[in-house]
Amino acid sequence: MIARAGRGPWRIESRKFDGDAHRFWTRCHLLEPRLWYKGGMAPDIVLHVPARSPVQEADGRIWSSDYDVFSCFFAARHFQATVLCKQGGVEYYCNVCTVARVDRVRRRVVYVDLELDVKVGARSVEVVDQDEFERNAARYGYSALLRERMFADLDRLTREARLRRGVFSPAFVHSVRRLSGKRGRFCAAHDPQASAGASVLSLLP
Repeated sequence: MIARAGRGPWRIESRKFDGDAHRFWTRCHLLEPRLWYKGGMAPDIVLHVPARSPVQEADGRIWSSDYDVFSCFFAARHFQATVLCKQGGVEYYCNVCTVARVDRVRRRVVYVDLELDVKVGARSVEVVDQDEFERNAARYGYSALLRERMFADLDRLTREARLRRGVFSPAFVHSVRRLSGKRGRFCAAHDPQASAGASVLSLLP
């Protein structure tokens, strides 16, 4: 089962390797996985970002998406997986990153985006932004140990995606949608289509 936990909104902070701000999600609701399904890696924390929740970029720009998002974080893994529940079907956008730090007192999750990403559609798994990753690896001096660990975890992530296991399974999406209160609006896992994001005017602290 997955049960709602914590009081008040949570916050996701994506940062650059030097600590600079990258992107913030400020209206997230915590879901905590239990051992509720077989096969695949289970996330340790899932944060539900409801449709039209504000997202702030480092330059101050604010935007939102018109579909629900579930951000999944894994203990000791150099990636996180984001479930995009678009109207036309489920897609995933996964970030290769440092191991996320969870602060339950301040209700926030912080990670460093390492610029290498994985896009998962109904019939495809694609590693993207490799040029950007190499530029930042040279700029910030990613260590050999960091690269070894992140590429090993990247292999695990893409294998899970190709096998449709864990967070990439229809059962996972069905459960988090149901338990986040979206009864009757389950996402189909076929024919993904992009949906335009809707802008917002203000960002709550």
